[in-house]
Amino acid sequence: LLKNAPNPPGILGSKAVGEPPLLMSSGVLFALKRAVESARHDAGNSDPFILNAPATVEATQQACLVDPLRFEF
Repeated sequence: LLKNAPNPPGILGSKAVGEPPLLMSSGVLFALKRAVESARHDAGNSDPFILNAPATVEATQQACLVDPLRFEF
């Protein structure tokens, strides 16, 4: 990427566009929050919770409040 070099075939003359993927990635966190909310509701708990980014597997699992005793084999 050369400084001040024109790029007519690019979108609006841009050389690199990173905003759309960055903004769309926030949808993943919101989807995880809704999934955790549903899991907590199924477990009988509708208390508010916080799930910050990065939402690791461990943080997501702990936020779901899954009780291992509820599993049946």
